[in-house]
Amino acid sequence: MVNGDEKFISDNKTTKNALTNMYWKQFAPNAQIDTYDLVGSVLFPQLNIKGMVIEAAQTMIDGARFGSQIFYRNEEQREEF
Repeated sequence: MVNGDEKFISDNKTTKNALTNMYWKQFAPNAQIDTYDLVGSVLFPQLNIKGMVIEAAQTMIDGARFGSQIFYRNEEQREEF
């Protein structure tokens, strides 16, 4: 995903839970998300990846709600992981 000049790795999620702050908190820290970010930044350094974006769909009987959240990562965080 591109946000202006910034590039992010995108991950799509579905959930029955509401897309509240509690929902988004489960992704920072998160081993799966941190691994995607680390591998992407190592394999494609020329892209200067800034982190991850989670795009989520809350599925309900009568429809769906959608949301997204950006999770910035820096080199220090990647080194620690």
